[in-house]
Amino acid sequence: MGFTLSISIALLFVAIVIYLYTKTSKFKKFLFSCGVFISILFYIFCFIADYFTGEGVDNSVIYFLFFGLSGAAFSEYKTLIAVSLLFLLLGIGFSAWLFIRKDTPKINYKINYIYLVFIFLLLSLILNPVAASLGDFALKKIQKTNLDDERDFYKFYKSPKITQINSTKNLVFIYAESIERTYFNDSLFPNLAPNLEKIESGSISFTNLAQDRYSHYTIGGIVESQCGFPLITPSPANSMSGMDTYLENSVCLGDLLHKEGYYLTYMGGADLDFAGKGKFFGTHKFDEVYGKNELLSNLTNNSYLKGWGLYDDSLLDLSYNHFIELSKTKNKFAIFLLTLDTHHPKGRPSESCDKIVYQDGSNPMLNSVACSDYLISKFIERLRKSEYSNNTVIVVVSDHLALENTASKLLSRGTRRNLFIINLPDNTEGIQVNRSASTLDIGATLLPFIGYNGSIGFGRDILNRAESDQQIIDMQKNLSRWEPYLSEFWNFPKIDKSIYIDAENETINLDKRSFKIPILIELNDQLETKLKFEFYLSENSSLNFQVLKLNENQSFMLVEKCGKANVLSDKKINSGGYCLLIGKVNQEIRYVKIENNTFLTTKDIRRYSGIQ
Repeated sequence: MGFTLSISIALLFVAIVIYLYTKTSKFKKFLFSCGVFISILFYIFCFIADYFTGEGVDNSVIYFLFFGLSGAAFSEYKTLIAVSLLFLLLGIGFSAWLFIRKDTPKINYKINYIYLVFIFLLLSLILNPVAASLGDFALKKIQKTNLDDERDFYKFYKSPKITQINSTKNLVFIYAESIERTYFNDSLFPNLAPNLEKIESGSISFTNLAQDRYSHYTIGGIVESQCGFPLITPSPANSMSGMDTYLENSVCLGDLLHKEGYYLTYMGGADLDFAGKGKFFGTHKFDEVYGKNELLSNLTNNSYLKGWGLYDDSLLDLSYNHFIELSKTKNKFAIFLLTLDTHHPKGRPSESCDKIVYQDGSNPMLNSVACSDYLISKFIERLRKSEYSNNTVIVVVSDHLALENTASKLLSRGTRRNLFIINLPDNTEGIQVNRSASTLDIGATLLPFIGYNGSIGFGRDILNRAESDQQIIDMQKNLSRWEPYLSEFWNFPKIDKSIYIDAENETINLDKRSFKIPILIELNDQLETKLKFEFYLSENSSLNFQVLKLNENQSFMLVEKCGKANVLSDKKINSGGYCLLIGKVNQEIRYVKIENNTFLTTKDIRRYSGIQ
């Protein structure tokens, strides 16, 4: 990205210099000023995206544009927000100045240089990394293939099912926030994680676990590792908190283990609403789901928190106590944990790590990794010293590769791979497996170690798969082709009888299923729906914006605050509360205020939405 960004900036600079010595009309001035502002806006967005990902605009950026940032620790990024706003204001001011400035005397050249100005500006925009990334994303959406996608999907996607093959064991599964395998590279980070390396030396570890473009962020990594397929987000909103379920039509690890009698717990220090984690675990048969708010009452000091939530020393202590409790009361159980201390951009070590620093202590993220190495290994050692160790398998994985942080320059020098360690009670000699794999394979691979065998989606048991490394790599490259099939896992409803809008409680019932409003409902001729929501969104992902993007023949219903919905209609309803827009994009749209509650039959829906 660095090279194209530099070329784009250079072209824009040349365009501006030529413009300053060229006389032209107000209309062309306006076009040029708008083009410059769009370029600056793209550069700011590129800077923000690269700050988080280190790779510009990738799938994780698109996900959070769509799903919002509810529960995110914005206090961690105050400097980034301030700098971005400053440059945005400067960009607005500079663009305005380009428009209102007085022309210099026109230089009498034979060539009309204003056209050259626009050529350089256009080239700059084309080479802008944000435009290129969004263009690539759009191209993938419309790209056609000669292959039979449906046939290939069911060839590679294995319906999840498991069979018991040995005596079963309990499971403690640790998602280690951003702790990738690269941190174990002693040539880059000498003695950074000695405790986890010691645990790895007596474990089975998978050293070639790559990351695909769908798992660059926590919920993406969780879905892939548990469900064996990439997270496809059909709704451009923080919408999964608006859905009643999360990927309900899919069968994931939790569903499989629950059917086998496992008692399932999720414990994480962050807010469950963030990225829909709580909805995911709740949908997939977890008996207990604990996040920041649910765990607060268990802390001895409930003010011992950071922006994201609980510190890891608190979380791991609570998790150990819960492990002991479940070991005494349950025949089979699994606990899934998600740590926080190593969250980018620089981590936030627990207080119990006050004396733990890496080298001279100048790199805050490496101090956080050193702390997590100590805390996670100490937690594992406590589990292994307990009387219940012999019946427990412990798994440590990265939720994703580290995002842009204070150690990114060093990380970029290594081969970036995720961490995946399986620690067994009776394994004293470590085994390293270097077969090509990805986050998709984690669930299927751990099953035999807790007494089962089976398939989970696109995931394969790394140790016992039929496919070659190249076949696995090829399958990962083709994941985007199957997005339509994966979107069906959301189980959007078909309207068989009626819709009931309860404005007071801010819900809408589609037959017997209840969803949150605001909501955009796309309808087809059979009244099958696609639902889009609006919670904590940027303006360019709002429901109004989504309506404007609809195909001209698309029937839809929008339930939105009247003040916001007014912009979509010539009719203005100047009152509070919710309004309903229903119709077809290229036909007359009905726009009404929702008085208390509104009830629509399927006959009403068809008539108002233009569906025959």
